[in-house]
Amino acid sequence: MNGPVQPGMVVDPVVRPSGLGGFVFALLDLAIGGVAAGLALNEGFAAGKAAFATDAWRTTLAVTGIALSILAVVGLVRVAGGQPRTLTPGLRRRARLTGVVLMLVGVWLLACATVDAVARETVSFDSWTSPLFAAGGLYLVVIGLSLQLNVTRVLRKQQLEGGAGVPGTATIVGVSETGSSTETGPVMRLDLRIDVNGRVYEATEEKQADPSSLALFTPGATLDVLVDYVDPRVFRLDWKTWTAPSAGG
Repeated sequence: MNGPVQPGMVVDPVVRPSGLGGFVFALLDLAIGGVAAGLALNEGFAAGKAAFATDAWRTTLAVTGIALSILAVVGLVRVAGGQPRTLTPGLRRRARLTGVVLMLVGVWLLACATVDAVARETVSFDSWTSPLFAAGGLYLVVIGLSLQLNVTRVLRKQQLEGGAGVPGTATIVGVSETGSSTETGPVMRLDLRIDVNGRVYEATEEKQADPSSLALFTPGATLDVLVDYVDPRVFRLDWKTWTAPSAGG
């Protein structure tokens, strides 16, 4: 099933500025980028703090520092100006690509600060720059990994929790164990048939089972569902509306 569940509607989650958190992340980017650019472009500042194996690596650090600084300034302007961002598929693709680049840069800086063999061949940090880039490299790796997540899906789930979606009906057509479990019971996979806005499609949901809820995982049972306006793979089941299978089913 492709396309919006609600015909004629294109509703993409909007990311609001993240306030203090956004400023903190932008300032961290600016600190790492500013120091990196300063070390590469100012020999006096770099004395006793960074040694470059070749001029090519000096240029690489300079470009890295300038790029991070620009990214930080853009972030600061966006947060300060309260500019929202709409998570379209194109923006998600760009975010994931940016995340890959940040991870590569982070791994490189971390290696330069902690692995002597890498430092000798590229950039060797000393004094306070060594712990700075060790921590900064790890930070960039974590940020890069976070950008690989499907943030759009998370935000759409949040919209559904707020009641924004198209109502429909879900029927449990199959139940199986995922192989995962928690202290209270196994995690079950539910195969569902969802009927929303006159369209029927198959979907799956995973739910933790415990002794009080095992009886709910019955093929043929129905319950209400709220489906995202645009992405039918994102939905919220209302277990309070669970109805047992009909006698004839």
